[in-house]
Amino acid sequence: MKHALTFIILVSFATCTFAQPATAPTTKAEDIDFSPMPGMSWRGENNFDTGGTLKLLFSPGAMADEEIIHELVARLHWSSGGDKPMLTAASLTGYVAEPGNAYVSFQVMFPSAANSGVPGGVAFGGVLDVQQVQNYLQSQREIFAAKLNSLAGKAKGMTPEEIQEKLKAVKARLAQTFEKMQVLSGLAKVQEGWEAQVQRKVQQLQADQLKLELSLSPKEARRAALEKTIAEQKSRVQDEQAKDEISAQLKRIVEEREVELARYKNLEKTQAVGSPEVSQAEAKVAEAKIPLLERQATLAKRGKGELLDRLADELAMVSVDVTEIRLQLKNIEEELRKYDLANARPEDLDRLAQERARVPEPNALPPLYYELEKQRLELMKEIFGLQVADVKLIDEPAKAPEH
Repeated sequence: MKHALTFIILVSFATCTFAQPATAPTTKAEDIDFSPMPGMSWRGENNFDTGGTLKLLFSPGAMADEEIIHELVARLHWSSGGDKPMLTAASLTGYVAEPGNAYVSFQVMFPSAANSGVPGGVAFGGVLDVQQVQNYLQSQREIFAAKLNSLAGKAKGMTPEEIQEKLKAVKARLAQTFEKMQVLSGLAKVQEGWEAQVQRKVQQLQADQLKLELSLSPKEARRAALEKTIAEQKSRVQDEQAKDEISAQLKRIVEEREVELARYKNLEKTQAVGSPEVSQAEAKVAEAKIPLLERQATLAKRGKGELLDRLADELAMVSVDVTEIRLQLKNIEEELRKYDLANARPEDLDRLAQERARVPEPNALPPLYYELEKQRLELMKEIFGLQVADVKLIDEPAKAPEH
């Protein structure tokens, strides 16, 4: 059974200037009879069509991949060299496979306007150098076939089994390369530009600033309340200590010992007593203070003292929180100022310019993508070279197979 596949893609030529002989025969393009010219036709709107048929001879045991042929023809750049135009793409209009070979019909289109660079080209309704256009078309068709043929014949000396094994490995690499390109393409679609990143960053900073401000107010209020409560509790403890009779008696003992100590120090100055007597007086003062301090500690631990300890611990933690929040707010305000047009400084602009240079444009594909694209094209060339042994240009169009 024979099969056929048909698809059409428009193509274009790069422009380039040609010198036209002064005595060249000319005629109007729309009046030319193209029927004797293989593949040529006038499209109107200053465009011509031409085409032809390529006969592909397959390598032993191989069959050309239609998608690979189409991709190569659509992507490869064909150039005749020098100052002549470049065929940048071509379309396949037919694919007819037979045992051992296939016929590939191709079509190309080029503008005939005078500024297109095609020899003899003029605007619609003007005159045309028919011979120059015919020669040009034939040369481009031959170059087209020769370029494809230069890729063929890479399986010489290989057995069918070796060809299939090699094709399997190359196609696996081709699929992996394409998958990587798809991943990079997907990542590029969600890539934020610098402006979007700045906007998102400023919005996040403002949200953080509001959150910190909302958390700061209650903490400052709590700290003020703790400070007031601690002061009140200390005042109450002091009042209780002042009203305690035991504490009052112990204070009097301490005061009497301190008066005695002062008297001994004065006597020491007149050498009426010596240092040992002064030291004994100091020891008595210290001994008198011990029970007073113990009594005060006992009074402080009666409920309110333990409360004061807890309040003091909480005040310390709240004070630390307030300090940290204020520091964070200061950092956020400084960061927001860098994005404020009214307050930005030259050094801020330098830093922002460096940041912007590091961020790719939205949807921009990274250099790695184009490297993979080159690898993919080379792998397709390799597959074509393994599948196709020879390429020839023939004028007869490919015919649909008989069923």
